[in-house]
Amino acid sequence: MSVQLQKITADKKYYIHHLKLIRLSLEKQDSESMISQLRDLQDDLSENKASKQIISEIICALMNGVSITSKSVYQELDALYWGEQAWFKLLARQSVGTVFGVVSTTLQDVMTRDIATVYDTNTAFISQKVKSMIDDHFPKAWSTSELAQAVHLSPNYLSRIFKRETGETLTDYITRLRIDRAKQMLREDWHLKTYEIGELVGYPDPVYFTKLFKKTVGMTPKVYRLAKL
Repeated sequence: MSVQLQKITADKKYYIHHLKLIRLSLEKQDSESMISQLRDLQDDLSENKASKQIISEIICALMNGVSITSKSVYQELDALYWGEQAWFKLLARQSVGTVFGVVSTTLQDVMTRDIATVYDTNTAFISQKVKSMIDDHFPKAWSTSELAQAVHLSPNYLSRIFKRETGETLTDYITRLRIDRAKQMLREDWHLKTYEIGELVGYPDPVYFTKLFKKTVGMTPKVYRLAKL
């Protein structure tokens, strides 16, 4: 075993001690102790100049441990604990302190609030925030990954809770928003050509716009406009 590998292994074993203390604080519902232990863990990681990869592994181990040892209903929140790569990507964009703030807030919610309330409140808030982002930046072509990053969730988990809260997939919501806006413009903005409206609502390809509009509305944009005379 290389010296570097030995050091990484030793570091992980040392940090496991911190994880045990944090989980013990959670079991005792001791928020003050949990926050203190998290701070100690963060300080030790910083002092030892731990790599972001190791930090992401440690955080993932902590969150997975909480998920596994908590009530079975917590299984619905598995995605809140993400995975190693998700934490690593977050660490690449944010400071260690900011990431530990996310960890602390999540653990305090798990500790102090009814899990059903946490789940319903969080998912409703997240879904509304995503809808606001899409609406406010219309007609920006958001990808699910971009939206997920903005709310610090995995793409799969965001898609699942958005569908649960709204009854629509992210793609369906964006499509409906764009088509509804196109219908309004077709009725009111007669000076605009149909292909121009397609561009304005996020569909620069006129053939695709016409095909999607007909599939959604049941008629082409031109026929829809004439029908509203």
